[in-house]
Amino acid sequence: MSRPNTQVKPELLDKCFNTLSVIALIVLFAIPAYYYGQLPDLIPNHFDFNGQPDAYGPKGNIWILPFVGLLLFCLLSLLAKAPYLFNYPTKITVANAPQQYKIAARMMRFLNAIILLVFIYIIFTSIQNGLNNASGLGTFFMPIFLVIFLGPI
Repeated sequence: MSRPNTQVKPELLDKCFNTLSVIALIVLFAIPAYYYGQLPDLIPNHFDFNGQPDAYGPKGNIWILPFVGLLLFCLLSLLAKAPYLFNYPTKITVANAPQQYKIAARMMRFLNAIILLVFIYIIFTSIQNGLNNASGLGTFFMPIFLVIFLGPI
């Protein structure tokens, strides 16, 4: 399989997604840092399909999601720079490669931003649950997340 290794220059929208991802990553680490001292020893660390907490763990677990977010941010950012590695439903030619690569790279950037924003929501809601200021993730979390996440695909 030989595909053209055409480099696609990021457009304004791509740069906006990248900027949003970087800001979201910073916020993802800032929220637990801000609230950590206020948290009880046990906080919700897993939620069922309906958004209700179904497992609790030590408050140190609040750092798992930011580090997973950092790992995903790095991986998706790297993937967005190498869209020629992706699997495509159509044959990639010299003529259609720039457009196909642009769409694929933009999807990676969009997913990167969406995943980090969802992680922020989960972290913040977990903290609020731990502080007894909220109950669960919300009834519509899962359907909304699935639509937002799977929509661009």
